Amino acid sequence: MKKPNFDKLATEAQGFEADLAKKRLESQVSELKGKLNRALIQHDELSHAFAEVSQIDLSKHQAEKITCRPGVGVGSQSVGIVLCSDWHVMEAVDPDTVNGKNRFNPEVCRARVGALTAKIHLMLKIHRVATKIDDLVLALMGDFINNMIHDDAKESNHGSPTEEVEFAYGLIRAVIDSLLEDKLLKRITVPCVVGNHGRDTMKPRASTAWKRSYEWLIYSFLASHYAGEKRIHFVLSKSAHVVQEVYGRKIRFHHGDMIRYGGGVGGLTVPANKAINEWNKSEHVWMDCFGHYHRFFFGGNFVANGSLVGFNAYALQIKASAEPPQQVFFLVEKDHGLTGIHPLYLEKA
Repeated sequence: MKKPNFDKLATEAQGFEADLAKKRLESQVSELKGKLNRALIQHDELSHAFAEVSQIDLSKHQAEKITCRPGVGVGSQSVGIVLCSDWHVMEAVDPDTVNGKNRFNPEVCRARVGALTAKIHLMLKIHRVATKIDDLVLALMGDFINNMIHDDAKESNHGSPTEEVEFAYGLIRAVIDSLLEDKLLKRITVPCVVGNHGRDTMKPRASTAWKRSYEWLIYSFLASHYAGEKRIHFVLSKSAHVVQEVYGRKIRFHHGDMIRYGGGVGGLTVPANKAINEWNKSEHVWMDCFGHYHRFFFGGNFVANGSLVGFNAYALQIKASAEPPQQVFFLVEKDHGLTGIHPLYLEKA
C-alpha cells in the first residue's frame, strides 16, 4: 500500500482554508459596500431636505395662539342641588367603638354643618365662573335626628327626641340663613321628605309616616318661620317621594329606606335600579336622589348621599365601608343636564 503524502495534504488544506477566508472577506466587503451606498443615498436625501428647510423664513411663521374667549359661559344657566340627609345630630360615636375611625357629638355635628355651609358657598362661587346660578335646591331627605327607637341609642344618645328636634331645627335654619346672604340666589327650593329614624313608632308606617315623624315637625316649623321670605319655597309632601322639575328634568327625592339592599355583589346599583324601574312606571324621572345608606355613590340615574354623622358602630357591625362624613352637591345645566357632581367632605382626612 502506497504511503500517504502528509506534507502535500497539509499544503492543500492550508490552501483551502485560505480560499475560504478570502471568500468570507470578499462577502463582508461586499456587504459593507452595500451599506455604504445606502448610507450615501440617505445622506444625499437628508442634505436635500435640509437645504429646503433652510430656505424657510421662520420670521414669517408664528405659533398658533389659543385664548379663552371673554364671553365663555355667557348664556349658560344652571341650578345647584344640595343633598342633606342622615345628620343624626345627637348620636354618640365613641372613637373606641370604631377603632378610632370617627368621633361624633353635638359639638362635632355643629362644626360639620358649618363646614357644609362653607362648601356650598364655595361650590356656587367656583361654578359661577362658567355658568349663571340663581336657583338652588336644598333637599332635606330625612334622618336629621337619631331618636331613641333602638336600645343602644337609648343608652348613648346625647339628647331626647325633642332636644334633637330643637337642635336640628336650629342647624338647618343656620344653613338657610347663610344661603339667604347670597344675593345672587333668587330662589331656594326646599323639598322635604321624612326618614326612618325620626318616627315615634317602633315599626315604620306607610300612609301615616309623615304624621308619626318628628322631622315633619322640623320641616313645618321651618316653613312657618320662612313664610314671609319670598325667595324660599318649601315642598312638604305627605308622600315618601317629592318630585321636582329642573329645566324639564324630573328629580325624585326620597329617604332611600324603601330600596331593599342587604349587601351583595353590585352594591346599591341592582336594588336601586330595580326600585327606580318600578317607580318609573308610575312617574318617569330623570334622576333619583336619596340617603339612608350613609355612602356617596353616583349610579348614572341616581345619586346616593353620604352622611354627616359618618362611620359608626352599626356600620362596623354590618361590614359597611368607613366613609368620611360627606354630603353631595351637583349641578344641572339648562341645556346639558348634569355637568358636575361633588362630594362635600366635612372633615380633613
